[in-house]
Amino acid sequence: MISCAKIAANVVGASCSPSVVGIEPEVVLINFEDIESVTESGNVVSGITLATGTHGYKYESAKNAFEASAALAAGTYLNKVTHQVIFRIFLKSQTIKDELDKMLNARLVAIVKNLDKATAAVRYEVYGLEAGLTLSDLQSTSTDTDGVVYTGTLASEDGKGESTLPKSFFTTDYDTTKAAVDALVA
Repeated sequence: MISCAKIAANVVGASCSPSVVGIEPEVVLINFEDIESVTESGNVVSGITLATGTHGYKYESAKNAFEASAALAAGTYLNKVTHQVIFRIFLKSQTIKDELDKMLNARLVAIVKNLDKATAAVRYEVYGLEAGLTLSDLQSTSTDTDGVVYTGTLASEDGKGESTLPKSFFTTDYDTTKAAVDALVA
């Protein structure tokens, strides 16, 4: 029997200044097939190279409009981690509808920016890097009292989870990392 992992570090799981939960109201989405290579060490991504002529897309919305999560998907033989990003859109336009229609069959990678500014090394996280995220739910209602027009969920497909929690995206320092993420967007 092989051992794929053993814990190897002491962990302090709390401090006098707890982490700020939540993510910024913007997400960078990249078509999974546009990623040519990823530079990473351990579970930290330091660069993503996209195919020539392609780029990611920034989705922005209202405060608290985005949520990101990861959860254990217990398997019979191997465990996986499912990744999920929920987005809410408060405008209705043909451009938005066209892009949501394209998401129906797309496989995407999402980069989120955490609200917690205490540790630059985990400010950005990448969801769906190994297997991609697909649209698992899309709702549109004309009766939402908060003005939400569309709510969508990008998630790992059943049986196609990731091998780790979302990978951190970090290069040298916060400013360099932000520049690297911004460079992925047109």
